[in-house]
Amino acid sequence: MSRARLLPLVAAALFATGCEPAHRGTALFSRVLPADCGAVSEGEAWISNTQIGTVGIAMPEGAVSIQARVWTDDGGETLISAFRRPDGSAAFDSQSWIGDPDQLTMAWLASPKDTVFDWPIRAVDGTLFGGVWGLEIASTNAVSGFIGTNVHVALTTRCSSTASTLPVTVALADGLADDPDNYPVIEDAIVDWGQLYASWGIALAVSEVTADMDSPLPLSDAAGDAYAQVYGESGAVGVLLVLGDTVDEPGVGGVDFSVPGALGPLPDAACIVGWRDVSGHDGPLLPSDRRSLAAVMAHEVGHYMGLEHPVEDTFDQFDALDDTPRCDSADGCLSALGSNLMYGQPETPLGEDLTPEQIAVLHNWPGLE
Repeated sequence: MSRARLLPLVAAALFATGCEPAHRGTALFSRVLPADCGAVSEGEAWISNTQIGTVGIAMPEGAVSIQARVWTDDGGETLISAFRRPDGSAAFDSQSWIGDPDQLTMAWLASPKDTVFDWPIRAVDGTLFGGVWGLEIASTNAVSGFIGTNVHVALTTRCSSTASTLPVTVALADGLADDPDNYPVIEDAIVDWGQLYASWGIALAVSEVTADMDSPLPLSDAAGDAYAQVYGESGAVGVLLVLGDTVDEPGVGGVDFSVPGALGPLPDAACIVGWRDVSGHDGPLLPSDRRSLAAVMAHEVGHYMGLEHPVEDTFDQFDALDDTPRCDSADGCLSALGSNLMYGQPETPLGEDLTPEQIAVLHNWPGLE
């Protein structure tokens, strides 16, 4: 299965400029924004063209996880350079990940859309605690590197350590809600997906809506505001998964547009799945297809919640988890990872297992309720 990955067009070059991040244990913040438990807080900050700007986040006591969404309106690209504890030490530093074959987050890659950063991701990333944390942000373009701009920051903070319900909205395109042949199998697949997540301690709360969209379901670059409109007009909550006949990427059954995904109605805040691509035939869906469809939905939403592929199909990039085996060939990886839900190699059925560290990533996602 697939999820979008943006190429680091200028990210590596940014750190060769000699520009030092603004926050090194001192309160050199563009602005301090509150992080409110169970609520979304938004603000703006100016990022100069001579340095990485630091936005202070007033973290409440009891915060368990946080999502920072950063974007700019002037056509530039944003990235997260670092996330620093109140004492200035780095909880996350993008320079540590440049050239590293292990992948933790896409937030350090320059993105022309929303940059989404969740923390913590893994158990080893430590915990949040009260105080002013520093979110270092750069805004760039491919021509001149750093640019001065006003950035928007939206913070979503979860303070419940026992949150275990994942709200999901399944939007049925291509008239699937009224399809007597395919709809029953889709319903069964959603039940199977829920059972998978329940085995990892997460309860799905699924709402179904209809989407006025036709296949092939477009990728985010070609979709405009289509998915944001589905989200907003349908009253969707939580993760939006759009299910149609096919997706606009040959041979791929599902796509998630960002790892992790953003909370809220945004142009690229969605997972898309094509049932014909999953089943491998023209239809209708067969009862035997339900487990495959369930696994693809679970896989794409796993990306949305922060899970990477344990290995990419080039066999030289991996996730940053210690309990997913490393491998360097198709046969070796299939043997080591073939039963893993996130092992998404072409022409290979998805497994239904996750490792303890993968399960921990899911439980850290800020969108759980």
